[in-house]
Amino acid sequence: MWDFSGDEVVFLLVAAAVALIATIKWYYAIARTKILRASSARLLLAIIPPVLLIVLLIVLQTIADPEWVVGRLDYTLLFTAGGIAWMFVAASAFAWLGVSAQDDALERGNVAAGLTIAGGMVGVMLAYAGSNVGNGPTIWTTLLPAFVAAVALLITWGLLESLTDTAEAITVERDAATGIRVGVFLACAGAVFGRAMAGDFDEQAGYAGTFADFARLAWPAVALVPVMVVLHHVMRPSPTRPTPSIVIAGYVPAAALVALTLVYIVSLGRPYVAPAGEYDKPAAVEKER
Repeated sequence: MWDFSGDEVVFLLVAAAVALIATIKWYYAIARTKILRASSARLLLAIIPPVLLIVLLIVLQTIADPEWVVGRLDYTLLFTAGGIAWMFVAASAFAWLGVSAQDDALERGNVAAGLTIAGGMVGVMLAYAGSNVGNGPTIWTTLLPAFVAAVALLITWGLLESLTDTAEAITVERDAATGIRVGVFLACAGAVFGRAMAGDFDEQAGYAGTFADFARLAWPAVALVPVMVVLHHVMRPSPTRPTPSIVIAGYVPAAALVALTLVYIVSLGRPYVAPAGEYDKPAAVEKER
């Protein structure tokens, strides 16, 4: 235990520092926000990080690398620090896509923005957690796929925004139904991307094989973008319907997205994870294919 290599020590120190600073900044911003102005968004953004941390810890202690992570404090702390840093850095990047946790959700008390940010954070953490599932020879066979999965989620969101004006509907028109749809879509896309990265790292195929498998399994999340575009044009606020029904335009399509995502992930089955001590066996790199 605690036998980190040099690059692992560097990553742990950097990730821990980023996670600590980001957590302090996040909760300081929440604490200084006037409660009456942003009560719902404030509460949501306060609760989401610890909930996602619990999800990550469950993954790390059940279906992550059975030899080097499950039951080991050192690598659990390393990947936990990485996950916290990942989550908050991504949340800051959401502002580039038109929805800011600080400016929109907290300062302006925009619940729709809070829902979108929360969904994006769920998606990022699910993508990261899924990338932690399975064996790998180094931490980088987990972290690089996790980075690619997170970038894929941001690109998917950017693609949706380039084809619609969801950010305007969320930040300017404060449409909660749009916030629910986009937030749930991001969470579902992150779940698909995480499942696409899950499983043992194939040392024979290398990163090329990992990313080829990712593309083969992750495409349904991107295929949902045209569906989201149609839903937005049909259900977005308009002069004749300034406040769409939160049930019909929000909860119903969100529930359909969750159902489709669950059906797809279940159809893929469990990712193959070799038992502790068996990862080097040739069969371990073939069973996922």
